Amino acid sequence: MLSNKPEYLSAYNQHGNIEIAKVERGVLLDRMRQISLEKGDAPFAVPVFYAILRDYERRIRIVRRSPTKYEDSNLWCVSSAGHIQWRENTEDTIRREFNEELAIGVRIAEEEKHYHDLLEDTKKLKHSAVIREIHYNPWWGSIKVNKDDDRVWYKRVQMTIMAGVYNEEFDLDQGDGESVEERRIKPEELIKELEEHPFEGPTRIHSHDLRNIIENPEFLEFILQ
Repeated sequence: MLSNKPEYLSAYNQHGNIEIAKVERGVLLDRMRQISLEKGDAPFAVPVFYAILRDYERRIRIVRRSPTKYEDSNLWCVSSAGHIQWRENTEDTIRREFNEELAIGVRIAEEEKHYHDLLEDTKKLKHSAVIREIHYNPWWGSIKVNKDDDRVWYKRVQMTIMAGVYNEEFDLDQGDGESVEERRIKPEELIKELEEHPFEGPTRIHSHDLRNIIENPEFLEFILQ
């Protein structure tokens, strides 16, 4: 059962020092958005993770955000993502979000050999993804569009990208409603689709975060391993 308690986030400056220790999530993100719209960029970053999964056929698994979501509403996005809450570590956030959004478990590898060991073991399991960290950027720029407002704004995040494998179906009906549909798509087909639907145009159907990850050859190589 999901908690109705308010979520709190911290924010950091470009040097990685804490700028805001604790503030309610909506208040902080609204403040970041307003500054970004006025000045073209945000002065602080919030910690987040993005996880992108593939299946055994090396098809990338993307999900469509609910039309009611404030950010990236109705856009195709990475498999799972979330803000790392105040006093929460990255692994706890990942486990919580995988459970809430996809209704599945997750096993997080510490390094490459551990990842492959877990992957071999998890082929016998049905309800746990296996992932590992492939990139960290403490000052990542994420372009956002909010529901009912087509103005783009620059969201700064301390970004951890995770990649891994899960072959079974997501149980979106048991999730928190943030994701309403799933697709499994070959990388070359997704890249073509990204070219046909630019983020800046009226035919936008993908989040900027998904686009940045898939269009980076180094990231894509890690995802498909």
